[in-house]
Amino acid sequence: MKANHSVKSKKKRKVTFSILSLIILSCISAFLAVLLPSFYNRNSKMLLNDINARFTVGEIAEEDVKANRSFYYIDESETRRRQMESYSLPLPQFNMTLLDTRSSFDELERYLEQSDFGEKYNTVIEEYSYEIMQSLLSQGVFDSGELQKMKDGGYESIKYITSSRFADEMTYEIWDIDDLTTSQNISDAIASYLDTLDESLPEAVKRQIISVLTDSLHPNVHYDEYLTTVEREQARESIDPVIVKVEEGSFIIEKDSVIEEDDVRTLRAMRAASTRYSATQIVGRLVFSALFTAGSLYAVFNLFQFSKRKFQISIIYLAGMIISQILVFLSISLFSGKGFEWIDPFLPVYSLPLLLSLITNKKRIGMVSAAALCSYLSLYPFTTTITLFFLLVNSFLAIYFMRYVSKRISMIYQWFFTLLASSSVVLLSVLIHDFSLDTLLPSIAIISMNLTVTYVITAFLLPILEVALNLPTQFRLRELTSSHHKQLVRLSQVAPGTYNHSLAVADLAYNAAIAIGADPLLSQVGALFHDIGKQENPDYFIENQKGENKHDDLKASLSVAIIKSHVKIGIEKGREAKLPQEVLDIIGQHHGNDIIAVFLKEAQNAPAVEGKNSKVGEQDYSYNNEIPQTPEAAIVMLADSVEAASRSIVKPSPQKYEKLINSIIMGKIERKQLVLSRLSLNDLELITKSFVQIITGRNHVRMKYPDDKEE
Repeated sequence: MKANHSVKSKKKRKVTFSILSLIILSCISAFLAVLLPSFYNRNSKMLLNDINARFTVGEIAEEDVKANRSFYYIDESETRRRQMESYSLPLPQFNMTLLDTRSSFDELERYLEQSDFGEKYNTVIEEYSYEIMQSLLSQGVFDSGELQKMKDGGYESIKYITSSRFADEMTYEIWDIDDLTTSQNISDAIASYLDTLDESLPEAVKRQIISVLTDSLHPNVHYDEYLTTVEREQARESIDPVIVKVEEGSFIIEKDSVIEEDDVRTLRAMRAASTRYSATQIVGRLVFSALFTAGSLYAVFNLFQFSKRKFQISIIYLAGMIISQILVFLSISLFSGKGFEWIDPFLPVYSLPLLLSLITNKKRIGMVSAAALCSYLSLYPFTTTITLFFLLVNSFLAIYFMRYVSKRISMIYQWFFTLLASSSVVLLSVLIHDFSLDTLLPSIAIISMNLTVTYVITAFLLPILEVALNLPTQFRLRELTSSHHKQLVRLSQVAPGTYNHSLAVADLAYNAAIAIGADPLLSQVGALFHDIGKQENPDYFIENQKGENKHDDLKASLSVAIIKSHVKIGIEKGREAKLPQEVLDIIGQHHGNDIIAVFLKEAQNAPAVEGKNSKVGEQDYSYNNEIPQTPEAAIVMLADSVEAASRSIVKPSPQKYEKLINSIIMGKIERKQLVLSRLSLNDLELITKSFVQIITGRNHVRMKYPDDKEE
């Protein structure tokens, strides 16, 4: 009980760790999908120096440069010019200060108290001085120095605030600077007022009043820099940026033309057009990458939902996505801005789809990874629909030609056919892009180099992963089908009957798997090794006996123990031989928990003979292993039973074989041996037909020749 609990706890911890690893790797993969294009955009700014190196203002252009996509950019120079023009339009604002007004009246009061103009004119001078000061100050007296600065700045008018800034709404009047009363023309203004008030005043009195007021009056209207700046800033901000649109395919620079500053500015804008992301764009990109990461991971997990390697394959997938994204970024950074019309052929996106397809024997996972990588690449500013078409088609072509792979050397043929097909895709892309045909051969050479490196990397990594993870790849399984394997050689030596039985079962399983679309190589290898546990005590198994049956001298319970032990021994032998887990599962499940009918019947008959009333339980005379969990394990179980039973048929015929096979399959169904195998009734029917065909062909009746003697 304690051992069982310990095993369950260990499995639970392993699953928890795997789930945590998937979450972390998924977050990293989705985050990189957004982060790396942002880094590329930053590098694009740094690569603007490449434009300056290739295109110098005033020189003759050596090549045509077209916009590779439609884009918008802000003409900062024109925008700045318009903003400065708008900034200078608001007139300077002047505002009356009550403090200066009060100060002038105080100064006049002190002056009059200290002065004596004679009894005759004191009252006149005082009344006129106060009245004129009141009129001038209420109208406003301006500082001549401030007004001169405004004129020097190009302004002939000012905006005069006629109501308090603390009122609900300030009102303004526009006055010409030359019409304003200032400290320089204050004497003329006072004289004009005196002439209006009383023309009969003596000149001496007028001069005295003018002297009193010029000494007492101070400017009470001043330049309000704050309000003026606020209005000017508002005017500048009201100017929208000048947006320039460049259509895809339009010429930015034409060959043999003189390069102008505007041309270089447009080139820089084309490079930097997509380098700024708003907060909304960043959130959208994060959601996009998260959805594609989760969706692709779900697809991968769903492909291997019945496999014990589902977590392992998912982790390999996500780790490969992370590495692939980094390699793509490095390639883009290395080749972008180096004068290539397009960098699609440089992108190293083919290794992961090809490698995943080879290590899992499922092409669909390669297609899922290719689609996910292309979705990530769509976040780069240079990608177009043609880019995605180019990468997806080439990835699918590489995966498609895997159908020629049966040996490692067959990858050379796959590589050759993929290059031919990819060259056609390059030609089509060049025509769609309207690139110069001069780029065709270099592009074919680049994609050929890319695919060649892909196959070299795949060929290098595949055996490493096979050994490190003990993966049942097609190459590994084909190697295990060799009769030179150490376990099979020993089986043929110590248990030749079992060895020949295994060969026959492997033939049945291989063809049955093909018939229903299961993995034929895995079924074949599982069948070859399913009975390697019979190397120990081979004489206790009927196919290795030569007349004498050793079970005759044993009790049924002991015989059952020996028979059942070959499964456990087979798993141990398989582990020693480092067989893949999938093959070990077939070895452990090829009998399921089915009963051992011969010894059960013998045990049930024994008490009657001995006169005992003890009851024999079926569980004691049944295998205690897992029932088949995969179609391949179920096929091996059925093939094993059918091959053994077919040897007992007297005067065999196809009808007898079909009846025998149907009875065996129905027995397995009744004893619930196939409930987890995912085999449908249609699959079982196809398996039956395949078994009948193979067994009938193998046990055909030979023509009797005249010289044959009756035995």
